[in-house]
Amino acid sequence: MISRDRIRSLALAALVLGCNGTAQSLRAQAARGDIAGALQSYERHVRERGASHPDAVQGIASAVLEQSARSDSVRGRNAAFSTLRSLGSRGRDILVDLANTPGIVGDRAASVIYEIDGREGEPPARLLAASQSLEPERRIAGLVVFEGRRDLLGLVAALDAESPEVRRSAALRMGRWRDNPTVIERLGDCLRTDRDDGVRATCVSSLGSQGPTAFDRIVAAREDSSGFVRMAAMSALVSADLNRAKPLLAPLMATPSTESVELARALAARGDEPAIAHVFEVLAGANPALRAQAAVAVSGLGERYEERLVTFVTDSDVEVKLRVAAALGRGGRRRDVAIANLRPLAVSSDPLLAMRALLLLAELRDAAVTPAVRQALLSEQETIARLAVLAWSHLAGLSGEIDPLLPLLLRRDVGVRVLAAGEILRIASR
Repeated sequence: MISRDRIRSLALAALVLGCNGTAQSLRAQAARGDIAGALQSYERHVRERGASHPDAVQGIASAVLEQSARSDSVRGRNAAFSTLRSLGSRGRDILVDLANTPGIVGDRAASVIYEIDGREGEPPARLLAASQSLEPERRIAGLVVFEGRRDLLGLVAALDAESPEVRRSAALRMGRWRDNPTVIERLGDCLRTDRDDGVRATCVSSLGSQGPTAFDRIVAAREDSSGFVRMAAMSALVSADLNRAKPLLAPLMATPSTESVELARALAARGDEPAIAHVFEVLAGANPALRAQAAVAVSGLGERYEERLVTFVTDSDVEVKLRVAAALGRGGRRRDVAIANLRPLAVSSDPLLAMRALLLLAELRDAAVTPAVRQALLSEQETIARLAVLAWSHLAGLSGEIDPLLPLLLRRDVGVRVLAAGEILRIASR
């Protein structure tokens, strides 16, 4: 006669095997490209079992990421590989499967794996070949080998590539060398001669990591034709040599401007009192654009300057109100004040403003907004749907619930699909 304990043990084993079989079946169905069918099968499983199945959901989400990575669309591939890189070891199994694919997909997967592994050891032969490719997407994937091998000259050569995307990637990677004369010289030359604003801005940022010896090269960027580059120069000068940057740039703060606020932001992050005073001066001013920029600059000041910030949390300018409330909430001690002032914005007639407020409230773990965020996940507006996915990821820290994200795996916009898939994997692994 079989004991009751034995019967319970067999029943539990059968349940586990059944769940594992379900997960494998749904994962296989999704891997064949039938995401819609896999989701329908999953819904039937939930109705029959009365409970969700995280492993099955992860399998479907993984299939969405893998299919997007294999897409003929550059945008789809970029979205998928960016998400997989951000997942780190949690996306490794997907990357390993992709790395067995010939061509650009396999190259990009191998590149991300090499990055995740710390660029240690000899890089795969396919990445060595990709690093010399004339195809920009492949060459960018291959540039990681030069970091792994500490081959600076390989990155220097890429600064002369025809593709601005390759040049930007090379300039970004060169910034990881520290206080290197060759890096400073070549990035300085590129800053002076490159026609692409994005490349020059990346050169400025990378020079900022080189220390005091790069300071004079960065100074030239203050006269750049692009405001984007000039703004980048403010932070880069402060990063390169704070002691020289302060006396050189302090006169900018005599008159509020976009550059003066950016400078003040960089200095305020280092506790510079005159810069902090400038931020609050602009915040109390009349220029809406500069006030909004100053509100961004106070993002890290919520704890030390909460008494001064509280006066702005009821501001009539919603941009100021949003950002100051976020700073106060993250500071911790005035979280309740921040939530109280964000909740009215979360029911605004402006859908985007309401969603931005909901995202901030979700970051502050305000469970009361859960129904509104759940509803926002159904929005046909892609921007709102993306923000809702991020908001739900914050709220899922309270519940661990991932099923509300599943319908977004079928959205037409690849950015929404990939973001939802990535957040599903992130939530399920917590």
